[in-house]
Amino acid sequence: MRHWLVNVGLLCAGIAAAVGMSVAADRAAALFVDANPLPSSMELVFPPGSEMAYDTGEFKYTVRINRYGYRDVEPLAIPRGAYRIMALGDSFTYGFGVEAEQTWPKQLETMLRARGCHAAVMNLGKPGADPAFYADAAERAIPVLKPNLIVVALLQTDDMTGDPPRSAPAPSWIVRTANRLWPHLLQLVQERRGVLKPATASQPVRPPLNANVEKNRSDQADAARQVLEKMKPDQRARYDALDPEVRQAFESGNLNPFVINVATKYPDLLRNAALPGEAHANATAIGAVAAHLVRIREAALHNGAEVLVVSVPLGAYVNETALQGYRRLGYTCDSAMLASDAPDEAIRAACNRAEIPFATVTSAFREHRTESDLYYALDGHFTPKGHRLFAELITPAVLQAMRR
Repeated sequence: MRHWLVNVGLLCAGIAAAVGMSVAADRAAALFVDANPLPSSMELVFPPGSEMAYDTGEFKYTVRINRYGYRDVEPLAIPRGAYRIMALGDSFTYGFGVEAEQTWPKQLETMLRARGCHAAVMNLGKPGADPAFYADAAERAIPVLKPNLIVVALLQTDDMTGDPPRSAPAPSWIVRTANRLWPHLLQLVQERRGVLKPATASQPVRPPLNANVEKNRSDQADAARQVLEKMKPDQRARYDALDPEVRQAFESGNLNPFVINVATKYPDLLRNAALPGEAHANATAIGAVAAHLVRIREAALHNGAEVLVVSVPLGAYVNETALQGYRRLGYTCDSAMLASDAPDEAIRAACNRAEIPFATVTSAFREHRTESDLYYALDGHFTPKGHRLFAELITPAVLQAMRR
């Protein structure tokens, strides 16, 4: 018996040593994976070098896009050895209405560093984006930016719609374990076989988009006129009943035309999304989002990264002043929305299908339901204070994900 135990122990020790050596070899392979220099520019999200300025009366800010096509510092400016976090999301992540340093990704970075974490958070948010775009951006950007963690910020209601993409079965535990232990060796093999293109592969890059305050206001006013021209009688009647201040902001180009178009066309959208069950996010919609999340998870696994999904609280579900603002825009809202878990449960269902950890801060946000300065009154996006609160509330979940 003793001889048998010794042999088993030696065998286990040998296996452990072999796995340890293979993992060490994988980390050495990272030198070859990272050896290819980044190209001079890339369009990961936006055309590189773009610059846009806005002044709506509610807010004033300027957007500058770096050489790699996202609203943040250059990747080469990130300190060596920093724990890299990539944030994917829509305008709430991008920071519509605030300066770059006021966005929740940058606020999160500051809070993590204050806790002793050598972290850098890269903001790949884009206004109007959806889970399909998040998956595309993840597959495009993860091999280039090489994050350790991807935080996918799904906006309540808005991100739980869409058509199902092509999807593949979830990888087995063997594949997941292999990608976690040997991400760089597997990436080298796939690049050699042509399955993956190197990060430096040439990609088309569009010319920069540049617009000052006047041009952006003029473009939005033109879009508002087009929306008005296409309104059907019932939609126009709802529009004519809106607060004159709202109509003036819309027609003068100081309010996103999309907001009024949706509110007057689908006034019950937000209230229906708060109904119990899956009335607002049926199995098809949840399955579609789950399939996009699986793509993000697979892209992360191929590069040895973790994924965390967080829900972004829409003001109509967490804040009394914001709820009144949505009513002014034409949405049918009631106070029961401030207690509904349905918007988060739809996101949770998609995350469960995709086998990705999910964190919600809705209840914590509702503790600030009477604060009137977390969301812009008409625009509806986070104010700088709202970004700061969101970053503060998700920090524990991010720290937990960093320890995985």
